[in-house]
Amino acid sequence: MRVPRLTVSAQIRQLSAKGYSVAEIARELNIRYQHAYGVVKSQARTAVPKEPLTTDVLIKAGFIKHGTWVVRDGEIALSLSAPKEEGVYAFAQGDQVRYVGLASNGLAQRLYQYTRPGPTMRTSIRIRQTILDNHPHGVPVDIYLAFPEDADWNGLPVHTASGLELGIIRKYHLPWNIRGA
Repeated sequence: MRVPRLTVSAQIRQLSAKGYSVAEIARELNIRYQHAYGVVKSQARTAVPKEPLTTDVLIKAGFIKHGTWVVRDGEIALSLSAPKEEGVYAFAQGDQVRYVGLASNGLAQRLYQYTRPGPTMRTSIRIRQTILDNHPHGVPVDIYLAFPEDADWNGLPVHTASGLELGIIRKYHLPWNIRGA
């Protein structure tokens, strides 16, 4: 008896369910990234909705509140200077977390990029505009920071901050993280 072979789309869904990233799926199946992304994205639309992330969960996990975004003369600025260490940051409105990101080159540099994004920095431009759009409505955007220590796994280095960011994005609904995990 012949066993039917899985379609490429079914293979994409199977690898996605195992936790593979879109780039890893594309490499594994030797297909275009856009094909894998399209299938994963359409699957996400029909998947069980993710729960929102609250600031209470962040704080219990070890994040600290580090000021807010301030708007002056149509520009955004940090209410406090950011530390130079690398880490994970989150933007929240009230008790709802809206965005999570990784600052692998340091939080001060990454957060500054939101204030003065270059022309090709699409995410920084989009998030900056979102913060500006929320300001007239009187909804402040708070900043939370975490500094997870790196670890090792069987003698190999593990960049814990990267894993934390990805884990949060995979588990929770974060409306400003448009690409997801």
